[in-house]
Amino acid sequence: MAELDIRPLLFADRQWVMKLADVSQVYCPRCGEEDLGLAAISAETPLGYIVWQIVVDEATLLGVAVYKRQRHCGVATAMHKYSEQQLLSQRVKKLFLEVRRSNTIAQTCYHHLGYKIIGERKNYYRALNNIRQREDAIIMSKSISI
Repeated sequence: MAELDIRPLLFADRQWVMKLADVSQVYCPRCGEEDLGLAAISAETPLGYIVWQIVVDEATLLGVAVYKRQRHCGVATAMHKYSEQQLLSQRVKKLFLEVRRSNTIAQTCYHHLGYKIIGERKNYYRALNNIRQREDAIIMSKSISI
């Protein structure tokens, strides 16, 4: 993979972001209106995005998505680590996220990034293959500092 560039999400990114959010079944950001939204780009090709909401000194991960062909290449980890530095510069001290109980790959990744499970939300998500069924969310958190 060519050099990875992580930059703010732009309004011009909305087309590829909407498509990626749809196929990934994750939050679709408004591109440029988030508290912190970042895009991962390599050789002018979009690879993924990450979006955070900031409230005082806490940030919640609203969504992260990487194109399937680029998964397991460190793109999400790089975006996450870069965003932590950006969040620190905005005086954020605590990070939160929710992840599907069935998404054990993401849970493992978040664990390696230093997140701990702090709770769950019953029936938080619609099941991926059945609109009437629900799936629990695992709540994870991490403290950050300089």
